[in-house]
Amino acid sequence: MAKAEVRARAKKLISLGQLRPLSYARPLLNVPKQEPRKHSEKLFGVGGLRSLKYPRPILTMGDALPLFDRLYPLKEPLRRVLEITGTPGCAIHVCHRGEEWTANFGVLSIVSERPVTSDSIFYLTSLTTGITAAAFATLVHEGKVDWTTPVRSVIPEVNDARLTPLDLLSMRSGYYPADALTWQGENIALLLKADTVKHWNALPQLGEFRNSYKYNSWGYALVGILIERLTGQTLSQVFKDRIFDPLELKNTQMFQWGYNHHNFEATRSLRTSSQL
Repeated sequence: MAKAEVRARAKKLISLGQLRPLSYARPLLNVPKQEPRKHSEKLFGVGGLRSLKYPRPILTMGDALPLFDRLYPLKEPLRRVLEITGTPGCAIHVCHRGEEWTANFGVLSIVSERPVTSDSIFYLTSLTTGITAAAFATLVHEGKVDWTTPVRSVIPEVNDARLTPLDLLSMRSGYYPADALTWQGENIALLLKADTVKHWNALPQLGEFRNSYKYNSWGYALVGILIERLTGQTLSQVFKDRIFDPLELKNTQMFQWGYNHHNFEATRSLRTSSQL
């Protein structure tokens, strides 16, 4: 469909009240600003708005304008965000309903000044938690463990007999992470892996057990040890066999010192940009 036809269709849908244009798309369509919707309407995913009073879906700009037209105006604001935050570079890739949009900004390293490309490799940082949970879920599916299995039944060194994998994965244990004492940035921790359980036992419990939320990545470290003891494999091998290889993620792996790849640079700037 030609862009002129798309704009004509969008204007017609707007006039019928079936389409609400996003603010940055209004100049493209030359339509007046509309009044905010009532609070009785909620957002249901990316698909659009659905009124509680009228169950018929209200179309969004995504149903009328191509992905490129909707996302291209975001390039300059994104570039500005990088400038404000001092982030050397980032890579963005959006897939939606068969369409794809890619935008690469800046450099991988302020030292080498290699430009960011769609093949650049970044740290996943806290996204590792989702991979850990998925790997553990495969063991639950196989009947090797349950979400509510006492952690101490597998790791007897853990002091708290109440803890379950679900408590750790949902971060509802109430234990404070104390990262300021152990985490140095740059993916450098002052503790050895062998001291993980000892460190966990020493953490203060500042929240009510199972009735409070405390972001604590050390709980995921415990789940990682759980996975290793249940499988007899290293966590990196479990990730590879159960997550990365089945999904054909050929350039995704657990970080190891000395790792070298032509699209990866282990620098401070790279780690910063991966967190954007």
